[in-house]
Amino acid sequence: MAGHETTLPITLDQMIYHASSVVRAVKRALVVVDLPFGSYQGNSKEAFEFFIRIMKESGAMPLKLEGGREVKESIERILSAGVPVMGTSGADSAVYI
Repeated sequence: MAGHETTLPITLDQMIYHASSVVRAVKRALVVVDLPFGSYQGNSKEAFEFFIRIMKESGAMPLKLEGGREVKESIERILSAGVPVMGTSGADSAVYI
């Protein structure tokens, strides 16, 4: 959380920096990057561009996002491009898409 009380202030650049550090350090692990809040809830085209940027700059996949119907368009756009996505549907459950 980078010293913040919540993860809300975390930026896309911060996630890319930390994810790329982890990817370079691990030998055999699945590195999942969580998209920052606000980076995929609105415009699905922008969400897709953020996903591609994180994958290209960090080397991590799959990417994780949270939500339901409100992010359906973003999820469909991302999945149609063959981008691996992991979603959560609740506090204690994970759904692989």
